[in-house]
Amino acid sequence: IMGIGAGVPTYFWSVTGPGPAKPPGQGAYILEWALQISNTTNPPLVTSISYGDTEDGYYNKFGSFSYIDRTNTELMKMASRGLTVIGGSGDAGASNVGEAGNDISDTDPTCTPFRPFFPSNSPYVTSVSSTFLTKNALPICRQNLTGIPGPVVPIECNDVGEVAVSVSDGIYWTTGGGFSNMSTNPAPSWQAPFTKYYLQSYSSYLPPNAGSWWNPNGRGYPDVSTVGHNLVMVLNGSVVTVDGTSASGPVFAGLVSLLNDARLNAGLPSMGLLNPFLYKVKSSNPNSFRDVSVGSNKDGDIQGRCSPFATLCPYGFFAAPVWNPVTGLGTPSY
Repeated sequence: IMGIGAGVPTYFWSVTGPGPAKPPGQGAYILEWALQISNTTNPPLVTSISYGDTEDGYYNKFGSFSYIDRTNTELMKMASRGLTVIGGSGDAGASNVGEAGNDISDTDPTCTPFRPFFPSNSPYVTSVSSTFLTKNALPICRQNLTGIPGPVVPIECNDVGEVAVSVSDGIYWTTGGGFSNMSTNPAPSWQAPFTKYYLQSYSSYLPPNAGSWWNPNGRGYPDVSTVGHNLVMVLNGSVVTVDGTSASGPVFAGLVSLLNDARLNAGLPSMGLLNPFLYKVKSSNPNSFRDVSVGSNKDGDIQGRCSPFATLCPYGFFAAPVWNPVTGLGTPSY
């Protein structure tokens, strides 16, 4: 956040006390943080959350979606106050298989069903996925020249672009995305035309067992994406590189902080809930976001040799222009 939103006052908000985070029942978590924000007179205008768990994880922990529902109530209150909440879309693909960093649940063991990630898929949160920079950012860059005698000659591209982070594309983890499986979390009105377009236009590329493995009527996520591989930061006085949607979220949060700075200096209110604005802007000005239309989120994370969890999975979602459940609307043209 501080690297992109230079000069913006930035805080680390820590919560303590009882809650569902690991060890079980001993750590305050997202709802506890949200309640603190609700009781704060002048809270931060933009918050980036790198925590989360699957909808299944919450359900198995509480026996219902009560924790998600209660948290969404607080997130809705934040939106009404002009606050922006940004969440990483997860780091183990559509299924979250093999992710060791679940906050309240055990590691998910299988490639199916898909396991949507909360709070990133809340309608009151802007979900951010991850890309990486490469010269193979167009579909043609992955093909070979045909009709030429001799050995296979790959097409070489020179322009650098962005591709969704995934194990299949050479990264050690896979960006998350998909559709909420909760019947109470359908695609919101500001997003529904985009999810409908994706589902209809690319029906032959969709994973099987819709309605069982995944819910085509659910809130789609992510909303946007930014670079999330090999980001440079200073840690304990040393320059290091970091990865993850936990890095992409703060990048986007820094951009939103700059927008807020411009608006406040012009006597305008803060951005608040971003999502209706983002989809409206994409509709009226498609060039406001750069489509990231190469890549998928079918894989999980690279596992150790003796791991019982899969690294590569057969099914997931594929990136495409306009909006998709891998890279969202694309990366902002800022």
